[in-house]
Amino acid sequence: MAHQHLLTILRPNGQTEVVDMAPKGWGPGKLPAARITEMRAATKTAGRGDVLSYEYRNADTRTPAQRARDEIAIMFDRAERLANGTGEDDFATSFAAARKAKDALAAWRAQYPAEAAAEAAKNAAEADAEKARRDENYRTSFVGRGID
Repeated sequence: MAHQHLLTILRPNGQTEVVDMAPKGWGPGKLPAARITEMRAATKTAGRGDVLSYEYRNADTRTPAQRARDEIAIMFDRAERLANGTGEDDFATSFAAARKAKDALAAWRAQYPAEAAAEAAKNAAEADAEKARRDENYRTSFVGRGID
């Protein structure tokens, strides 16, 4: 990969997603600050979340483990897109694609145990933070209603 335009987006569902826009046709070269400001506003207006950061990478600085994990993420995305397709063939094919992605993920975890452990810890921390946020929202929902 020659270059990457990485957007970190906080989605409306609370998940943080890193999206590489280079495969979507963004050419090489860092975007001007004004364009990033426009993009932040447009993303928020469209209800797609908040753009937290933008990073431009001119060369592939990912480790082999990161590259392999990114490929697996693409496999899962393809399976999901097939599952959400319109035809029965797409839906049936999605099961095979999901199984292939799950097998690749299991192999990745076996090949890169340190990275897999770090990913699991990050996922657990995000899940804990989401649970804490929901618990806090639940508790504060009673304030001022006579049941606090």
